[in-house]
Amino acid sequence: MTADRWTPSDTNCLVGVIDLLDGRAVHAIAGKRDDYRPIRFCDGNPQSLAQYYFTVGVTALYVADLSSIRQHTLQFDLVCALVETGVPIWLDLGWDGHGNKRSSEVFHAVGSLATFSNTRFIAATESCRDTNALSKLADVAGHQRTYLGLDYRSGELLGVVPEERTWLESANETNIAGCVILDLAAVGTQQGPATEQICKRVHKTAPELKLVSGGGVRSPEDAKALQTAGCDHILVATALFP
Repeated sequence: MTADRWTPSDTNCLVGVIDLLDGRAVHAIAGKRDDYRPIRFCDGNPQSLAQYYFTVGVTALYVADLSSIRQHTLQFDLVCALVETGVPIWLDLGWDGHGNKRSSEVFHAVGSLATFSNTRFIAATESCRDTNALSKLADVAGHQRTYLGLDYRSGELLGVVPEERTWLESANETNIAGCVILDLAAVGTQQGPATEQICKRVHKTAPELKLVSGGGVRSPEDAKALQTAGCDHILVATALFP
């Protein structure tokens, strides 16, 4: 499945995924980050990948700084270059709400990037130390530009607080914009979306949240299934690659 199978009406809801690792845009497959390799058709160049997405009709981006998420170095200049494209962009920079040196680096990055009106920021369960991290991000980025990231692996919620409902209650109390739902085992596999039932459940529990999800999406039909499950935006990468 490549981009030529998607019509303009299909791409309206799509968000192009860019996973950054050690300065390159990498092909994420099944959450096995040690095996991620630069995307071949763009030679791992993040800006080239973003421009490719734009040429096939995608007008929003999701960027995960995997180096920062893995507790290494924040790739601030690369992230900035993608933010400066001006399109709506969801950023997972490994926010954890903690007070150590690396967390301080992420804190300052969020504060700087929040000056761009097109940015949205994710506090993901994989990274957060506790549910208070969500309100701390909202205080820095703004409540309506903050998203809870619900990270799963094969249907099991990742993080130190493993109860989905607890996170959704915190999201409601914090009055944030929405939720990004991912199952890492499904990303890049083109085996169909694994989050459809989770999205239905979250949408029923917290209908006020805007939902973004993807992973395993193969086709416009998969994207429509996630929309039917309550998603406003669909994350996609491999299904659009040439």
